[in-house]
Amino acid sequence: MEKEIKPNIQDFSTVDTNLQKLMEDLKLKTKSSAFYFYVLDLLFNLQEDQIKECITDTCFLSESKACTGHDSGIDAIYIEQTETKNKIHMFNFKYADSLENTKSHFPAGEIDKITGFLNALMAQDKEYLKNVNPILAGKMEEIWEIFQSENPDFVIHICTNKYYAFEKQEEDRFEREMKKYNVDVKFHLMTELVNLLTKMERMLKAINRKLAYCADIKSKATNYTNSRK
Repeated sequence: MEKEIKPNIQDFSTVDTNLQKLMEDLKLKTKSSAFYFYVLDLLFNLQEDQIKECITDTCFLSESKACTGHDSGIDAIYIEQTETKNKIHMFNFKYADSLENTKSHFPAGEIDKITGFLNALMAQDKEYLKNVNPILAGKMEEIWEIFQSENPDFVIHICTNKYYAFEKQEEDRFEREMKKYNVDVKFHLMTELVNLLTKMERMLKAINRKLAYCADIKSKATNYTNSRK
């Protein structure tokens, strides 16, 4: 039986206030759009321009330019070049805009969208390109090109500030579908996102303390040198 988790206003505020700042800094229109930058930075330490290149969500793309065609539940694709071979990271994002909405499960309807996309991708269905937006179509063609020289690894990331992934029966169905193509599944839920942010903030504080200490030592050394002249 799934363990019940009680939503925490501190968790929600931690994510929400960071998204508000990202919206302002990056001049984005919605917190849902800011959520892409928030998560991809936390998971892969990507820069703003790198993240923009990853996003395939039609709604986000339509904010800045005319964009038609669906995104098949694939909101971003990041192609990671490792030492051994390419790893294709695919993302589905869902941002809950209130504490109450963080209680609900990830919508099961996304499973069929993602499965349909993978079926077309692995079948190299070029007719499918006509229905998706041009950015996603370009990513699919890039992946097909990679297949000409290697068989890359695939990971699907389910990212949300909700506390729950799919309901158990739907999660089992999703993982069965992903196993057909050897796609690894990773869930990034509220608790992990808050923990990652807290860890990052602690690292930044430690770095800043070290930089301040080094600057202080340098200043003292300079003052001592000048006093000896």
